[in-house]
Amino acid sequence: GAGGIRDIEFLVQYFQLAYAGRMPELRGRATLPMLRLLPERGLMPRGDALTLEQHYLWLRTVEHRIQMWDDRQEHEIPHDTAARAHLAVRCGLHGADAAERFTARHEQVRSEVRAIAARAAAVPSTAIRSDVGGANRAPCNRSKLDNRASTSPSPRRRA
Repeated sequence: GAGGIRDIEFLVQYFQLAYAGRMPELRGRATLPMLRLLPERGLMPRGDALTLEQHYLWLRTVEHRIQMWDDRQEHEIPHDTAARAHLAVRCGLHGADAAERFTARHEQVRSEVRAIAARAAAVPSTAIRSDVGGANRAPCNRSKLDNRASTSPSPRRRA
């Protein structure tokens, strides 16, 4: 859902699409190494990249613990309090309030990922860093992307 792993992966891929033509080092497949390059190239504030890295690791851990539980490709956090408490323990949280602390942590992570993604999406490419790749290299034209996105058919979404 919103603020999850896929949002972080999408954000990294957005920057790859916008800048990898001029920055070949952004053409990698792995999310974390590419995420770490963004602040080095002036494309994202270092604090945001570090926060996204920490949250990516948390979200990936949660996803793996869910999948290990029933040995299935599940991505849903259990709604049942006892099952959520069990998941919390598997994620390293202990105590009577483990389920509540897990829920609070998970909601905080998702909220922060959404906020960083919104900031990144709100900043025009030219404002991120005007000298990306040198003075003669034009940044991505977001207005053309925005127009194309609003006129193209909507892709099927996962449940």
